[in-house]
Amino acid sequence: MKKVVLLLLLSVFLFGCDSYLNKSVFEPLSREEVKKSVEKDSLFTSVYMYTQVIKEFKLKSELEQAEYSDLTYKRLYKFVKFMKDSAYFNSMNEKFGKEWENKYGIYSTKVDSVLNYWQKYKDENSLNQYVSIELTDIKKYYYSYIGGLKSVYLGFKLTPLKGDIEQFRFGFSIKSKIETNNKKPQSDMDYSWCLVDIPLTKQTTAVFEPNYSDRDIFESRNLEEFLRDYNLNIKITDIRKDGKNISDKDLGIPESVESYWKYKDTKYFDDIFNAGLIRETVFKDYLDKEEYQKEETQKILEKKDPLSYKFVKLGGEVAGNLQKISDSLDNLKNSLK
Repeated sequence: MKKVVLLLLLSVFLFGCDSYLNKSVFEPLSREEVKKSVEKDSLFTSVYMYTQVIKEFKLKSELEQAEYSDLTYKRLYKFVKFMKDSAYFNSMNEKFGKEWENKYGIYSTKVDSVLNYWQKYKDENSLNQYVSIELTDIKKYYYSYIGGLKSVYLGFKLTPLKGDIEQFRFGFSIKSKIETNNKKPQSDMDYSWCLVDIPLTKQTTAVFEPNYSDRDIFESRNLEEFLRDYNLNIKITDIRKDGKNISDKDLGIPESVESYWKYKDTKYFDDIFNAGLIRETVFKDYLDKEEYQKEETQKILEKKDPLSYKFVKLGGEVAGNLQKISDSLDNLKNSLK
């Protein structure tokens, strides 16, 4: 806290005699005034450019600006100076982290048990219990006149496990057994989809064509080599049995759990999936540590100066059009040269 006071006293010393900074942020400063302020503290460059961008893209009319009529350059500068005090806010974040552990930490420990519950539920109710699907053959056909690969077909052994099946739909995707660090989640677009629309009453074989994008994988590999290098992920999505349609969507698995499974082994996975899972299945008001620290920091800033805080928050809305902001800042920088 002593450091915060010293910084504020320093800002008063630097800008205390510059009466032109008592102008409203909607009044332009002269080139000389901007230059003088920037020379005293380079932070003022950001403060001034920030006001210009908000005026240009958010608060354009006098009516919109009226709410901020008491906001001066000096007042905004002091607020931004406080906001940029990394030492103070780093210490506060440590404090907020301990508060988070006491308030929310217990919920983060429940993720594994929730996932285990739904994995067991999914396994017990999976459509895989109705039919077994096994890759048994790779058939390749070539152009007779040039010798190039013409088409690829995969042979599957289909075995009903719980009586006759009238029809069903399944898909298969291919993933290398040696993954790179640049993993991406698989979507339905990565699957080759197959429809078995004749009754399956006994073990039989069926042939299906993989996605065109997967043909190169099979061109130089036989069945044994393919199974050595790749995993074939098979997903059954729909079955009709005894005149009743059954879908994997009927399982009712929470969306947050499905997202967790989908992204957990990819480069996109982070704490946001844990937080979403906990909010949907354990405690709806849960915040992860980063969210809690951010929320508590915002409370400090709002209490410090509600008007400056609200003005600064407009920047988040303005940021929706980054290109315009970038162009505006470039123009402003050029005008200050």
